Amino acid sequence: MRRRVVTAIGAAISVEPINEYATLVAELLTWDALEGATRLTQTQKDAAKRAFVLLRDAQSTSKTKNCQLAWWLRTASLAILADVPQDGRKLLEFASLEVECQPSDNWLEFTRQSVWTSWLGLLRHRSTEDVRQSRMALAELRAKQVIYEGVFLESLDDKTAARQAALELMGFYSLGTAAERLSEYLERGTADGAGDINAQLDMYFDRVMGVLDKAGNVFNIDIIFLLRPTAHCLAYGSLRAATRGANFLTRQFAENLISRPAQPLFQLLPPQREALRGQGLASNVHRSVVVNFPTSSGKTLLAQFGILQSLNDLGSERGWVAYVAPTRALVNQVTSRLRRDFAPLNKRVERLSPALEFDTIELSALSPKDTEVDGPPVDVLVCTPEKLDLLIRREELSSQLGRLALVVVDEAHGLGAKGERAIKLELLLSIVNREHVSARFLLLTPFISNAKQVAQWLDNESFKDYSIEAEWVPNDRIIGIVTPPDKSEFKRGEPAGFLNFEPIATRKATLHLDDVLKLEGVSPELGLTVSKLSTNAGSLSTAAAQVLSNRGPTVLLCRTVSQTWACAEELAQTSELSAENKDICGAVARFATYELGASSPLENLLGQGIGVHHAGLPEEVAQAIEYLFEKQALTALCATTTLAQGVNFPIANLVISSIYPPTRDGQPMSYADFWNIAGRVGRVDQEAIGVVALAAKDAESKQRCEQFLKRSMADLVSTLLGMVDDLNTLAADKGLEALVWKKEWSNFSQFIAHTLRQVGASKFADQVELVLRGTLGYQSIREKSVPLANELLRLTRRYAEGMAQQMGVVKLVDSTGFSFESVRGALARLSEAGDLPDLVNPTALFSGKSKTLQDVMGVLLTIPEVKNELVESGGGHGSRIADMLSDWVHGVSLEVLSARYFSTGTEDEDALAKCVRSFKRLSMTAAWGLSSVLAMKIGEGLEELPDELRKSVVNIPSMVLYGVWDSKQIALRSAGVPRNAAIALAKHTTSAATPFATRKSLKDGGAQLWSNALGPQRGADYFRVWQMLEGV
Repeated sequence: MRRRVVTAIGAAISVEPINEYATLVAELLTWDALEGATRLTQTQKDAAKRAFVLLRDAQSTSKTKNCQLAWWLRTASLAILADVPQDGRKLLEFASLEVECQPSDNWLEFTRQSVWTSWLGLLRHRSTEDVRQSRMALAELRAKQVIYEGVFLESLDDKTAARQAALELMGFYSLGTAAERLSEYLERGTADGAGDINAQLDMYFDRVMGVLDKAGNVFNIDIIFLLRPTAHCLAYGSLRAATRGANFLTRQFAENLISRPAQPLFQLLPPQREALRGQGLASNVHRSVVVNFPTSSGKTLLAQFGILQSLNDLGSERGWVAYVAPTRALVNQVTSRLRRDFAPLNKRVERLSPALEFDTIELSALSPKDTEVDGPPVDVLVCTPEKLDLLIRREELSSQLGRLALVVVDEAHGLGAKGERAIKLELLLSIVNREHVSARFLLLTPFISNAKQVAQWLDNESFKDYSIEAEWVPNDRIIGIVTPPDKSEFKRGEPAGFLNFEPIATRKATLHLDDVLKLEGVSPELGLTVSKLSTNAGSLSTAAAQVLSNRGPTVLLCRTVSQTWACAEELAQTSELSAENKDICGAVARFATYELGASSPLENLLGQGIGVHHAGLPEEVAQAIEYLFEKQALTALCATTTLAQGVNFPIANLVISSIYPPTRDGQPMSYADFWNIAGRVGRVDQEAIGVVALAAKDAESKQRCEQFLKRSMADLVSTLLGMVDDLNTLAADKGLEALVWKKEWSNFSQFIAHTLRQVGASKFADQVELVLRGTLGYQSIREKSVPLANELLRLTRRYAEGMAQQMGVVKLVDSTGFSFESVRGALARLSEAGDLPDLVNPTALFSGKSKTLQDVMGVLLTIPEVKNELVESGGGHGSRIADMLSDWVHGVSLEVLSARYFSTGTEDEDALAKCVRSFKRLSMTAAWGLSSVLAMKIGEGLEELPDELRKSVVNIPSMVLYGVWDSKQIALRSAGVPRNAAIALAKHTTSAATPFATRKSLKDGGAQLWSNALGPQRGADYFRVWQMLEGV
C-alpha cells in the first residue's frame, strides 16, 4: 500500500517492496479465499481484498503476453470477488484484447490467448465490444478449429503430449463457452435462450475442471479457480439480474442503459446490487424508503428505478413524481440527467423555476392543452423544496397533474441542517404525508446514522432503510495535511521545490500511513518561498493544487471569491490547455465573456485550462464550467464552498485552503459540507487513489485541521428540536406570534395556517396534536421534555385560535409564503400606499419612474421573510431597488449593472462578482415579494382582467426572476437559454410556448437560428453551450 500511496501523490519512495514475496503471499491468500465455493463469505471477501491489494502493488513487469494476461486476470478477478470491481476495471483500462499468437504457429497457445482475452473483456466490460469479445473470439475459434486443430495435434510426436494438449484444448473450449454464455446474459438477460445462467456456468466450469484434471500440469490453472466465483459474481451483480422480475418500464430502462452507445451499464456497484437484489429495492413495496449510501455510490440510479416503479404503478391513472433538490444547480443537473435517460421511455421531465409563483409558461407546462404542440403531460417535476411547497399548497394546480405517486428528496441530510430551509423541508414532507396518503417517499442521503428512524417518521408500518456501512467506498482515498517545508531545506529567497504531506487517520475508511511524504514538483514559476508558504494559506494551497493537478482534475477550495481569482491566476502560469480540449473550452470561454463582459479574466483562465466557480458567476456560466470539469477538460478548478452542494464532479484531488468559511462566523465547515465534497474525491471513474489535502501554514493551523478530521457522523436531528428552546424566552403573556419574525418560526406559522385551512377551524383544536406528531421533531421533543412538548402544543392551539378569526389572511399565508403576522402587516401597509396602479401595467411598473414599484419595495423591506435579502442585495432603500429591477428587466448587461450599482468591490469579492451575486439574490427575493403583493393587492380580481393583461400581470415575477421583458423571453429562459441570448432570440420567435415546445424549436432551428439572432460566432457558441447544459 505504501508504494501505491506514495506513487499516487507523486512522492519519491525510499524502499521498494519485494514483488516476488507479494506475489507469493497473494497466491496463498487466493487459494484460502476460495475454498472451492462459488459464492464468498465476508471473511473470504476480506481475504480476496488482501490478495488483490498485494497483486495490484506487485504489477507484472514482464513484456510477454501470457504473463500480462495472467496478472490482469488474477488481479481483476480478485477485485470483483473483493467487492471493489471499479478498482479492477481501472487496472484493465489499457489492457489489449488482441491475440498475439498465430493459430498456425501454435493452436493451443492461440486458443489459450483467445479464451483469456475473452474473459478479460468480460472483467473490464467498459463497452459493448468488451462484452461481445468472448462471442466473437469463440466464433473465430470454431471457424479456425477445423483448419488448425488437427494439424497441431498431429505435429506432436509424443502421444502423451498430444493427449494432454487435446484435453487442455477441450477444457479451454468449455471455458470459452462459459464466457460466451455469460456475455449473452450480461447483454441480453438470457444465455442460450434461457435464464439459468448459474446452472450453465457451473456445468461448463465442471467440464473445464474435469478435463484439466485429466490433462494435469496445466499452466495458470489457479486463474480458472478464480474465474468460477468471479463469473457468478458478475452474473449476480448484473443489471439484467437486478431487473429480471421488475416491471416493464424498469426493464425497458435497463435495456436502454445496457445498449446505449457511450458508457453502457452492465454491472451495478456493490451498494446498488445489495439494495436492488439483496434487499429488494427493484420491486419495493415500502411507502417510506431512505437510501443512506456513501457519496458516489450510485444513489441517483436507485432513485431512477424508484421513479419508474411509481410511474408504472400508476397504470392508466394520471400522476406524477416530484424530485426535490436543495439548489438551483442540482435541480438543473438532475433535470438534464433524468431528461436524457427517460427520453427513450417517452417520460417527460420538467424543472420548475425557484420563483415562488407560477408564470404563464409554467402553467402551460403543468397542464398542456395540445399535446402535439405543448408536449405530453409531465411525469417528473424537478424543483426546490420551496417550489414544491407552493405547488402542494396551490391545490388547483397540483391536482391538474394527477396523483402524486412519489417524492424523491435528494441530499435529505439537509433535514438536519440549521436554518429555515431545513424546517421548511420537514414541514413540507409532513404536509405531503398527511394530505397525499398514497404518495411514496424516497430520501437520498450520504451520511446519517439514524436512517431507520427517519424512514419510520413518514410511515411507521411500511418503511425501509437501505444503509451501506461507511467502510465501503467507491475508491481509495487518502486525507492529509499539507504543510510548508522546513526553512533549512532551501536558501533564503529560493523558491520551495516541494511540500510536506502528512496522512491523517479519519473515522471514514480512508488510507493512512504514518510517514510524512514529500510532494515534489512545485513549479519555480510560482516563486513561492518557504517564508511565503508559511504565512499565506492561499499560496500554500495553490502550490499543492499545482503539484497534484499533474495526476488528475483538482479542485482548490478557496475561502473567498477574491482568493479563487488569485489562485487561478497563479495556477494559469504553470498550466497549458491540451489540444483536444481547446475547442470546447474556447466556446465556453467566449460565452463567459459574452455574459460577463470583456473585463472578466475568465476567458484567459479557461484558455489555460483553469476554471473558477463561485456565487458571483451567472448560473449558466457556472454550469458550463461544471460541464468542462466533469468532462475533464480543465486541469484545476478554484472554487468556494458553493461547489459542495451536491453537484457531481469527477475529482481526483481536493485541496482545501481553509476549513473556516467566512459564512460560518469563525466556526469550521460542517461535517456534512466537508464530506459532501471530500466524498466526491476518488470516485468510481477516477484515479486509483483520491487525495484530499488540507492546507496548514503553521503548527496552530495543523492542530486545528487534525481536530477537525476526528469528527464523526451524527444523527439527523430535526430543526424543530432546537427551535423549541425559544419557548423558554417568551414572556408569560406572549405566544408564537412573538417568534415569527424568525424565518424558521415563519415556516412553522405557514404550516399551521395551511393545516388550519385543510382541517377547518372547528376540528383543528382536536387534531393539532396529530398534526404535530406528523413532524420529525415533535416526538424528539417529547422524549427530551414532555412539559416542553405540551407547551408547544398549548401555544400552537392558542396561535391557531387567533388565526381562525381571520381566515382571509390565512388563505393569503398559503399563497404568499409569509407568516400570518407578516401578511397582516403587509396588508395594512399596502392599504396605506393606495391603489398602486402600475401593478397591472408592467410597462409602467418597470419604466424606471414608477412610484408603485418604489412603494412596493418599501413595503417588502418591512417583511421579515424578505427584508434581509433585499437589504443585502439591493440596499435598504425602495427607490434604489426599484431602479435596479427596472434596469435588470430591461436587459441591461451585468458589466453595466456592476459599474452603475457596485462600483467598488471588497477585500473578499470584486465588484462584478458582487453584482452578479446580488442580482441573483435580488431577482429571487423581489420575484417572491412581487408575487405575494399581487396576491394580497389584486388576489382573485386578477381573473377579472382582460386575458392578455392578466397574462402580462401574472408574468411580472418571472420578468424579475429572469431579467427579461416579455413572455417570449420568459419562455426562452424557462427552456434554459441564457439571458443575453434569450433577449436576442425572442425577436426571431413567433410566440411564447411551453418549455417542451421551445426546446424542440430551438433544437430544430439549429445553429443557424442562433446565428441569425446573435451573429455567426456568438450564435454558434451560445447554441453549443445551451445544448451542453440542457442535454439536448
